[in-house]
Amino acid sequence: MPLFRSYADPSILTDELIRLYLEPLLSSPQRIDAFQRYWLGFDNAQTVAIRGALKTLQVPTLIVWG
Repeated sequence: MPLFRSYADPSILTDELIRLYLEPLLSSPQRIDAFQRYWLGFDNAQTVAIRGALKTLQVPTLIVWG
């Protein structure tokens, strides 16, 4: 079951599903380090900088942050 479905239905986040996704990431010190570097690389500065402008939008809007 895809993890992304948990955004719409958090009840699918069973311990088994979480383990399925996290176990490979945490299976060795090297993978833990790589995942930590990946996670810490996220930066929302650009989105935060335009927060005021985004709040003024009068149309349905989808923000894609990649």
